[in-house]
Amino acid sequence: ELSRFSLYITKSILDMEIKISIESRKEFVRKLADSLFEVWHNSKLYVNTNDENYIIAQCFVQAFILKTQAILKLTEGVRYYSGSETLLIDPTSMYPIFRSFYEHYIMFHSLFVQEREKDAREVLVLLWKIAGESNKVGIKNSPKKFNLNKETSSAYIEHLKKRVIGKIELLNASPRAKNILLNKVNSGFTKCNAIVLERDSQDKIIEVKVFQFCDYAQYIFENKELQDIYTVLSVDSHPTNIGIEHFGQMFNHPELLEDLLANILDSCLILIQKAINAYTEAFECKQVLELLSQEVKGILQIKC
Repeated sequence: ELSRFSLYITKSILDMEIKISIESRKEFVRKLADSLFEVWHNSKLYVNTNDENYIIAQCFVQAFILKTQAILKLTEGVRYYSGSETLLIDPTSMYPIFRSFYEHYIMFHSLFVQEREKDAREVLVLLWKIAGESNKVGIKNSPKKFNLNKETSSAYIEHLKKRVIGKIELLNASPRAKNILLNKVNSGFTKCNAIVLERDSQDKIIEVKVFQFCDYAQYIFENKELQDIYTVLSVDSHPTNIGIEHFGQMFNHPELLEDLLANILDSCLILIQKAINAYTEAFECKQVLELLSQEVKGILQIKC
């Protein structure tokens, strides 16, 4: 199985003519999703579970697992209408779930993987919290419980702003970099973007870059051929002419259906592999990898 998976990864990167079945792909995704659960569950043996960063990060990981399981569930097929005996598989319904998975992974990566310095990481986490709380305050047609919490959120935002401003001032950063971060705090920063702090040779923060989700891939994938995963899958999940045409054609053209399904499963495989390696590196708990099967250990060594 490992050799088959190795061939599959080679195909996805080098575009070699190797045929890997959809069922094999599903099995590989299932194995890695189960391994991600195992890694998260066992990480509690090696990490300070009271660490706020760890608490946030393990919630991200659980989201990765559930989104992957949701995609696998959809690969079993759904009824076109309640009385139908036929199950139809619709890859384009899986794409928005994967896109959400990918967006979650980008935020996880920018908060806990790309940034390793403790004080700078805390600044990014606080900015991320301010953005989320600000969005909650701005919701108009929200559930009653949200409305009850709006005033609390406003006060909480002010508390978070005071905390982050104090931490920004103490960063080993240039005046320009500090001003950019302070402007983000004071400008009603509400968008959930990935922020990258760039340093000079003396490890001083000299630049603050803000990325849209589709542009952050350069920090996740070394292989440039994988950097457009997000865009490629968005084409078929958005109501563009291509997305609608593919949706209409795929039930009459099995080869198109298989290609679309292969794309989503390949993307899940690569991203789960990234998540396992990134999580254990960011929280220094690589010991959990030793508890995985030899097959999975081999899969994790394959460079995507």
